[in-house]
Amino acid sequence: MPDQEKKEEKELKYVQGYVSEGGYTIDATNIRKRLAKEAYERYTEKEEAELQQYTEEQYFAELYPKEHDEYLVEGAVLTCTMTTKAKKIYRDKKYIVEFPCERTTLSVTENIALTCCDLPHATIKDAKKKDDANNNNIPPFRCNCILAPYTDEEWAALEADEACLTEGTCRALMKLNDEWDNLPQADGEGQQVNDIPLISMGSILFCRHGGIIIPEYSGQIPERYLMKELEISKNAQALSNTSIQSATSIKAGTQLKIQNLCSIDGAVYFDENGFQRVKDTGLPSDPYLVAIAEYYQTSAIEENIGDSQGYGAIFMVTYSSGKRIFVTMGDLKNPIHTQESFQNEGKNYYAGTGKGANTLEFFGNYHNKNSISYSENMSAKEGSDAYNGKASTITEGASITNIGLLRGVEIDWESRFEQENTE
Repeated sequence: MPDQEKKEEKELKYVQGYVSEGGYTIDATNIRKRLAKEAYERYTEKEEAELQQYTEEQYFAELYPKEHDEYLVEGAVLTCTMTTKAKKIYRDKKYIVEFPCERTTLSVTENIALTCCDLPHATIKDAKKKDDANNNNIPPFRCNCILAPYTDEEWAALEADEACLTEGTCRALMKLNDEWDNLPQADGEGQQVNDIPLISMGSILFCRHGGIIIPEYSGQIPERYLMKELEISKNAQALSNTSIQSATSIKAGTQLKIQNLCSIDGAVYFDENGFQRVKDTGLPSDPYLVAIAEYYQTSAIEENIGDSQGYGAIFMVTYSSGKRIFVTMGDLKNPIHTQESFQNEGKNYYAGTGKGANTLEFFGNYHNKNSISYSENMSAKEGSDAYNGKASTITEGASITNIGLLRGVEIDWESRFEQENTE
């Protein structure tokens, strides 16, 4: 068989469209082209690309399957083509999402053997919906779906779940395919683990209700980020414990300006678990807003990172489980509350005393202190995090083993404040 015929035969195996349960074709052709173009552009931006340029066709034929940093890992950020922040009205019920979020985070459950940056690689099998009953791979987007329910089953699911009124219809309507579909590659399906293909920034996942799930960040911690390793407390309680601060408790200063962005332009948002994060930082995952003690603030100021108070500096936190997250200062812990740390260790690493000692205090829509009902996770009656006052869904019971200060990457809050004032 001629080479051209072989190539055409290979390409036919890849899905370019899908028929939704509503009966129409979800055409992925343009999305495929866009993802391929973006992958090629990332390649051409690398320094080594200046030494030997490949055409887009040659790149996918020879290099793409070997591109290590294109593969998704635990914590990859996903978007969907059918999310909307607009309200929906169905059968006299208004679905108005409080603090909508058009991103969700991938959890890897099908592979623990092959890792990158101490994080497990995702495979085509990591495609199960994560909900209250099942701790699977992909939480529904905290948004409405552009598409209305199709079947009696979907209508029943939507009307039975009252949380959809404030968390979005995606919660009830998301129906994911059993596997991800990978970007066509001329020489095969790329890297595998136990004969199961890994997924990359070019992979897509069809939702049978009508959307296409697309990666936005791989979740990998790029080696290009320079980082200064900081000290951490020797207090095991302070490293394993966390606390939650209500976002509405902030009343003044830079902290309040940051909070105002949450409701004005979405630069700050609440994720699906009710925790506050900052978008558009260029990092693999969006940093959490936290309150930290003076030692970490001073470290940022001494390195001339962030503003004069250290706001804008970003820290990478590594847990004993291998999980890594980014955090940025949304408030400074009161020195009165960090006295135990200073007395015992000579530096203000943490706040609180005894069993209440904690290094990080996460901002959330905390129902115990906030009258706005946002997330079951933050519900005083049902949410494990709010009920216990801990960020368990983030730490997953692990302890902090390392905190690093990123160099060369920071949040320019002043420019974001200026943008707010011009709108």
